[in-house]
Amino acid sequence: MTRRPPSETTTQPSPSRRTDPWFPPEPGRLGGVTRKKTAKPRPPVALWHPLLALAARVVPLLVFGFWLLSAGHNPYWYDEGRAIAGVLNLALLWWLLRRERTGFRRFMGPFTASDLKWSLAVGAGMVCVALLAYAFAESWLRVEGKPTPTLETPLWLLVGQILLAPAWVAFVDGLLFFGYALPRLRERLGAVWAAVIVILGFTLLQVGFAPLSPTRVAAEAVRGVLLAIPPVLVALRTRNVWPGFLGYLLMILLNDWPSVLYTLILLLSWSGLWIGLFVGFIVMIFWLGMSRRS
Repeated sequence: MTRRPPSETTTQPSPSRRTDPWFPPEPGRLGGVTRKKTAKPRPPVALWHPLLALAARVVPLLVFGFWLLSAGHNPYWYDEGRAIAGVLNLALLWWLLRRERTGFRRFMGPFTASDLKWSLAVGAGMVCVALLAYAFAESWLRVEGKPTPTLETPLWLLVGQILLAPAWVAFVDGLLFFGYALPRLRERLGAVWAAVIVILGFTLLQVGFAPLSPTRVAAEAVRGVLLAIPPVLVALRTRNVWPGFLGYLLMILLNDWPSVLYTLILLLSWSGLWIGLFVGFIVMIFWLGMSRRS
């Protein structure tokens, strides 16, 4: 038996956990090769979810508006009806999100500087459409009976009618139409049909306010279609909830800027209670968006 020369090594390298077949693969590895963990794609949301959200918002308000006009009541009660029905619509939205296993804050998403830029763009586009509509068809769009603030109007009523109610209506409509229904319809039907359905539903909300006259109904329908185009285009591009809601709110406040300015002046000359309530509402909305996604 020959002996190995001392120069030759007599030790073998220790087995590695990656190469020795007696050791099982480490977690996340398959045969020593890193396995990429990819999440399964979420299935599309059922088509009846966005359709139900739109129908629950549009159909009751159409019936309510027709009843107001046929019974001879003040058509501007339609705005109060939209605000009250918004509570039920938001509860339905929360229930649909629960069925989709999505939280409300995750649905809202974070608010960024880009969202502010797109919100201003949407608001400017909708304001331009409203100004052009009233410039060319003011006699068809003007409806008598709009309440105007006076010195005898209580401040709490001014705040509710001029500031809080429009903010609430813009919040509900912006979420339902441009934040919830539009992206889910896009997954199922494509961008074109999704935009058509959302624009049609948004237009019917405007028509429900129009007096029972074919000319005025047609004028409100054209105005509603043109108003819905900017937020729909931006929502399809950004896939974000915030621009549609904030742009719509900006348009509503600027369209009634004399009443808004008068109410804000009264608030500044009075106690800071109502200012705190209004700012608290806005902070709550932004807090929902700035929170991190779960």
